[in-house]
Amino acid sequence: MAEPKYQPVGAQSAAPAFALPQVATSGIPLAALLAVAHAIVDSYSGFLAPLLPALIQRYDLSLTLASTLASVLSLSTSFVQPVFGVLADRLDRRVFLIAGPALTAVFLSLIGLAPSFWILLPLLALGGLGVAAFHPCAASLASTSAQGRSRAVWLSVFSAGGTFGYAMGPLAVTALVAATDLSLTWIAMIPGLVLLAILWRHLPAGGGGQKRGGRELAVPLRRLANPVAIVVLRALTFTSFSTFLPVILAQRNLPLTAGGRAVAVYGVAGALGGIAGSYLAGRLGKKTIVILSLLLAPGVLYLALHAQGFWLLPAIALAGAVVNSSLPVTILMAQEMVPDQVATASSLTMGFGWGIAGVLLVLVGRLADAIGPQQALAVTLFLPFISLWFALRLTERRIR
Repeated sequence: MAEPKYQPVGAQSAAPAFALPQVATSGIPLAALLAVAHAIVDSYSGFLAPLLPALIQRYDLSLTLASTLASVLSLSTSFVQPVFGVLADRLDRRVFLIAGPALTAVFLSLIGLAPSFWILLPLLALGGLGVAAFHPCAASLASTSAQGRSRAVWLSVFSAGGTFGYAMGPLAVTALVAATDLSLTWIAMIPGLVLLAILWRHLPAGGGGQKRGGRELAVPLRRLANPVAIVVLRALTFTSFSTFLPVILAQRNLPLTAGGRAVAVYGVAGALGGIAGSYLAGRLGKKTIVILSLLLAPGVLYLALHAQGFWLLPAIALAGAVVNSSLPVTILMAQEMVPDQVATASSLTMGFGWGIAGVLLVLVGRLADAIGPQQALAVTLFLPFISLWFALRLTERRIR
């Protein structure tokens, strides 16, 4: 059968706005398949945060060491993505789209079996490498398979899939642990292995193989400095909040499942906020959405940090929606800056930026040890205001 053809970034199309291309071999919408795969892969990344209270108790960890676990996972899932992004622009992307979920599903499902802190570290690192391999390829396909305004919306759908999965992961793993035991987290690898079979059958071949010289592969980092800086500061804010929120709730004598619910609500609201922000970007402008998101983020995060009782989950939902509302838009703006290297641009914003944030998360952990996790998160609320300086320097291309 004929393989599907993908339009280059920015290509014009007679297809109606928001139309989703079909995978010719199966009739399954490509963006929908990638969004579901993104959700399953990122759900494993969400396992660590809600289990931190149990792991802290098991290994007798300080908050600094606990944040080191989160940093190792963040580094391995994000920091090496540019390497995979460059390779994805040259090789058959199916290699990364299959091998990535395999590593992630197996190794991140073994968290509960780790006999020591030092064994847990490489498990997190190997599982994170699978996440890193998957993201640049999948993000570039999600973007280049649509045209015009639909690119922003379908990229947000893909992004929402990952955010939704990251939110559902805590609910799934805490429910599993509550029903069985921490040592049985390996059961969670089953959905990931099922995903591999589906991807193997339905993914189109090709989608890479661009033969470039080394000089042409060098991404103009100077042109991407502003969106990468925005992603770093937003990721540090988002990761700090989702990492230490379960710890704060545990200190309030709430059960482990309460932390899982809180992280899930934060993530699901973030997914919906990303779709809404991308939709509004087609009407108000991408740069406007980025600036509005950064202006509103500190206030809603402050409310979520201090809310209790009935108002806790609604406040967390509002915070997640606002903080994440401009993330897909920022990624799209970076892709438009280097339209011939979409996978590489995706890896720098979705990967490298989050990796730097993962390194900086250790500093937030040390601050939490010194003054307490709630006070440390209060300090991170100023980061979106710093991001505004970079947002004002963004140059916007019209969504066609």
